Amino acid sequence: MANGKYININYPKLTIYGLVSEDEPNNIKYVGVTRRNPLYRLSNHIYEAKNFSDKNNKTKWISSINYKVKQIIIDEIDDDNCVIFWEKYWINQIKAWGFNLTNSNNGGGGLNKRDESFSEWLSNRNKGNKYNVGKKHTEETKNKMSLKKIGKVSPRKGCIVTEKTKEKQSLAKIGKISNAKGFKHSEDTKNKKKKKVIVFNIDKVVMEFNSVSETAKYFNVNISAISKRMNKNKEYKGFIFKTKIENNG
Repeated sequence: MANGKYININYPKLTIYGLVSEDEPNNIKYVGVTRRNPLYRLSNHIYEAKNFSDKNNKTKWISSINYKVKQIIIDEIDDDNCVIFWEKYWINQIKAWGFNLTNSNNGGGGLNKRDESFSEWLSNRNKGNKYNVGKKHTEETKNKMSLKKIGKVSPRKGCIVTEKTKEKQSLAKIGKISNAKGFKHSEDTKNKKKKKVIVFNIDKVVMEFNSVSETAKYFNVNISAISKRMNKNKEYKGFIFKTKIENNG
């Protein structure tokens, strides 16, 4: 909500916008991008500055002018794939024109390094935050979350990780200790995780195993070979493998 009116947040285009003060409408102080109605994004900036004035240079600036901030439209983009390029382009272009921006990075949705003041603010805000510790989603909530994802395409679908990026990711992990290091499942948990496997010959159950690993060991193959055939109902040496569903009720 801005200026006492509700805003339709749906918007047909990606928008590159600038923030200026009402007293200096020609002095751009911040450049951003939004997939929603620009006025909705403006109201977010004002709300953020009122509630977290020391968060970063942008919120400090908006607070210093008593929240009298206006928005100008710099560019509109039709192609989602180009948004990072154009955001970076306009930030660098406007800086080159001599404007002193409050942006903490050069665009790209925070892909570049944060400034130290913002990192410190974020660290202090999260200290002692135990709101979700020990909390678990109910089955009803899990089902709702699952239904919301139906038909939605992952934002990473189609993204190809280059060999150079893979190498960087690999190097970044060197020397880091896994969160699961030293953690062991109890025997009870291990048994619960095991899938009992029944083996068919045409339409007759001929064998039964307590786990996939036990089945793979019997047939002298990798666990993945059995798992893949279980998922796709593929034969192996004339046999079909299925997960045994037990009725505990």
